[in-house]
Amino acid sequence: MEIAWLTAWFKNMCDGDWEHENGIDIKTCDNPCWSVKIGVLYTTLESVSFKTGLVETSEDDWYNITLKDGLYDAGGDLSKLDFLIARFRQLVEDHNATYRLE
Repeated sequence: MEIAWLTAWFKNMCDGDWEHENGIDIKTCDNPCWSVKIGVLYTTLESVSFKTGLVETSEDDWYNITLKDGLYDAGGDLSKLDFLIARFRQLVEDHNATYRLE
């Protein structure tokens, strides 16, 4: 499951300082939907921009992902939580974001 990977990634990033400006916020909204926000300041993802725009095949099948200004901001229907975290994982792995910038 992607949540275990996200937990390990966050634990690896925590160094006593980084986590004071970055965090993970996963919550439900009243659409109903999932909202996932992950801070990536001081990582190689900080300067990356990425946007899917709204991808919607039906009222109950949609997502939207943005990475901008050091924040991964994603939302999707109730079936998309693993998908939203998996897309973040792909960005982390593509940009080697497990390593902090010095």
